[in-house]
Amino acid sequence: MQTFRAQVILFICCIIKLDTVCSCEKGWESFDSSCYKFVETSKANWEDAHTECLSMNSNLVIVRNQEENEFLCNKLKSNFWLGLTDMKKENHFIWVDSDECSNFSHFASEEPNNVNCSENCIEYYYSSGKWNDFRCDEKRLYVCEKYQDKTPPSYGSSCPEDMHLLLSSTTRSASVSWMPPTWNDDSVCYPTVNSSHFPGQVIAIPDGDLSAFINVTYTANDKAGNSETCYFRVTVSYPGYPSLTPGSSGYPGSSGYRGLTTGIFFVGIIVGVF
Repeated sequence: MQTFRAQVILFICCIIKLDTVCSCEKGWESFDSSCYKFVETSKANWEDAHTECLSMNSNLVIVRNQEENEFLCNKLKSNFWLGLTDMKKENHFIWVDSDECSNFSHFASEEPNNVNCSENCIEYYYSSGKWNDFRCDEKRLYVCEKYQDKTPPSYGSSCPEDMHLLLSSTTRSASVSWMPPTWNDDSVCYPTVNSSHFPGQVIAIPDGDLSAFINVTYTANDKAGNSETCYFRVTVSYPGYPSLTPGSSGYPGSSGYRGLTTGIFFVGIIVGVF
């Protein structure tokens, strides 16, 4: 009973840890899908502010919609820089993270006006939430923004297909190899991969049986707690025994496979995190 209780507590702690690893760190404030750092104590020109944000793995704030624009209003008690400029081409405003044109803007009346042909950086009027183009060499407060990862890792098309190996009548087991899936994730939160089995796994057919199989899972968890699992089945049998396919076995939705997969998945997470 004590062992079971310890395992349950360990699993609960694991889930809590996964859910909070990529939450906003101390000094950053969360809103929607981003974390924000409001730099209130030092002003900088636009380029220096941008560089400082990059040093913290973030960008000057990028305003995507009216809700985000309203969130920023009155957060600082002075005007601050946005990550929006028309340095490359006059009146062609692009965001620093993607070089894409802004599909949302909130300029003040008669702005942008490019006074003296020298205003290429956008500042945010802290009291009204309106925007203004301004000289990039002027000093302003600034806001850095980090995107919060909500996208699970992806294996693309690299998850192996089901495998079926035929053994001779005098062979009881086989060592089976496969190419593990490769995973892609964003540049901020890299995934940790846990697997139920490894290439070279030995599968033995029990005495009196005609086949044996293993259900293989590879589960990738990123630092934000997002996860994705690759499933496939490896079967060894004697000639004449039919191959089990996802359609005929019903995995991973079949009750027997789901129980096995769930057990492996939970153990894999607990071992991988702690």
